[in-house]
Amino acid sequence: MWQSLHPSTQLKGAGIELENLWQQGPLAGVLVKLPANIEVQLFSTGSEFKAVVIRGVLNFLQAKTQQY
Repeated sequence: MWQSLHPSTQLKGAGIELENLWQQGPLAGVLVKLPANIEVQLFSTGSEFKAVVIRGVLNFLQAKTQQY
């Protein structure tokens, strides 16, 4: 169940939903729901990025090494 009825200002597009899960200081956990067969690029300025893919494929590029 998506609690927030406000559209995301960070991600835009048909069928994209964003829900804040938690926040502790500058750190935050966010649930992103994307429609099937969509390609997006997510960027993080933090030193760490974690993702859980429930269904689909994630291609991850680490900026400092430029490796998949």
